[in-house]
Amino acid sequence: DRDLRLGFMYSFNASRYLASYWLGEALQPTTCMPLGTTYYNGSKLTRSFNLATATAHFSAAWGGEVWGRGMVVPIVYSSGDTAAEVVAKMLEDVIEHLVSWPAGVPVDIQPTGIPSATFVSEMNAGKLPVFITSRIADFPDPHNWFMPFMHSQGRFAGSAQNITYGLGNIVASWSPAPSYGPPPYGNWNASLVTAINNTYVDELISTGVTLPYFGPRRNNLYNELMDIYYAEAASLPIYV
Repeated sequence: DRDLRLGFMYSFNASRYLASYWLGEALQPTTCMPLGTTYYNGSKLTRSFNLATATAHFSAAWGGEVWGRGMVVPIVYSSGDTAAEVVAKMLEDVIEHLVSWPAGVPVDIQPTGIPSATFVSEMNAGKLPVFITSRIADFPDPHNWFMPFMHSQGRFAGSAQNITYGLGNIVASWSPAPSYGPPPYGNWNASLVTAINNTYVDELISTGVTLPYFGPRRNNLYNELMDIYYAEAASLPIYV
């Protein structure tokens, strides 16, 4: 549920994490690829701690069902990954103790470290409800980030998350106005987009890697993908 994802995202205090764990030697990227990659846009929006907004999304999640019934959610990471462990514990602290849940509603956030091999196996099988992982690029191109984090067959968005664009009300959330969106809008190629779905996003990713490396068309296409990434809120970039 998209509101539940957003509840978690707005419960995370990224600025505090970067300052206290990384001692100011890391930054929160604005999208699923790191700054320094060609076409990276540092002006894109990202999400960080906002307790009121988090609470609003938790109350709306699954049509209000989470707010009324509570939840038990493991946040899974590889054992020994202290950077991920701290993120999980920060989320536990905020969601359990700072969000004003209705009286008697049980909320149990469970930071869970498991062996790396088990983590990878269960992540790839889509068995982890919330997971924290890291990535190093195989080659210095935007495709190496948008493919795993956005494509319906990508390493993280695909088997691990079973991403389904368009289920959440991403149109209403697309504010303030991005470069592209909400539908209907003219896309990177001046074509009319009436809906965001897996087929459309996959085609954008497949097309992007075929365009000339430098030039406005590829830049525009990746800016559109960045806007969709933010609107769908399938994952939260935390640090680079």
